[in-house]
Amino acid sequence: MKSAMIEEHAWLSIHAARTRRDLRTLELVLAARGIESRIEYRNEIWHLVVADDDLAAAHYELAAYQRENVPTAPPPLPARIDSGRLGVVGYLAIVWLIMALEASAALGWDWRSVGRLHVGAVLSGEVWRLFTALTLHANMGHIVANSVFGSLFGALAGRYLGSGLAWLCIVAGGALGNAVNVLVRPASFMSIGASTATFAAVGVLSAFLWRSGYFQQFAGPRRQRYIGAGQGALRRLRGFAPVFAAVALFAYTGIGDENTDVVAHLAGLAVGFLLGLWVAHTRLQLAGTRAQWFFGAVAAASVLAAWLLAG
Repeated sequence: MKSAMIEEHAWLSIHAARTRRDLRTLELVLAARGIESRIEYRNEIWHLVVADDDLAAAHYELAAYQRENVPTAPPPLPARIDSGRLGVVGYLAIVWLIMALEASAALGWDWRSVGRLHVGAVLSGEVWRLFTALTLHANMGHIVANSVFGSLFGALAGRYLGSGLAWLCIVAGGALGNAVNVLVRPASFMSIGASTATFAAVGVLSAFLWRSGYFQQFAGPRRQRYIGAGQGALRRLRGFAPVFAAVALFAYTGIGDENTDVVAHLAGLAVGFLLGLWVAHTRLQLAGTRAQWFFGAVAAASVLAAWLLAG
């Protein structure tokens, strides 16, 4: 009995909680600082206890931990510029109108022949194909898939960049992605579809959200002092969540059968990512409503001009 009393008085409660789990983090904090502790159930409540000789040091370390880990509200998402709907409506109107014009051989044109991406033709000077190919589709399934994914990521990009700037970046990213494709493909290679621009939208959005710093709230190094470099590194990696999401989406949807133009998808993603970094750096999305209308007009005019040149 005497031994038990000595043991009870030798270990003093430094923190109490309703559940054992609530004390485990504090136990890890003390263990990281070389202070022995344990969790005991006393008087119908859980206690974190330390030896009486360590009481002062344990109080100091826990107080330091709590000062450095005061909960803070997460930083807000980037300012929402608009709903993103207007750009999506314009995108859908263009791709479905082109499909209808192609199906009816409007103006007597062979729309696919003059508009598809043909490496040899582009290298011969028909650079408009970099744009026109983005508006052509092989069949109903092809255009429906691009309509759904293009609208989704275009709307998200439009919310944070503004519809005009977002779709200017998407169109530019799609065209530049096609240009990269031209540089690495044989002269006989041909392709069509808006998926290059869709992946450009993914790249723009992921880069912009990453550089906006919203996810950096998970990357703070403060607790690394207590819980080890491994978990601290994991928190830093969480700051790259938008980038990882873009790569995962590419891996899941950008690689398909032999009819999938993987190079174009990857090129669109990469170019879009660079454009997203540029916008985040310049903060061009805050240029105002008139600027957004100008950006949108340039995006639409580039596609229209390309088709006028093609015809």
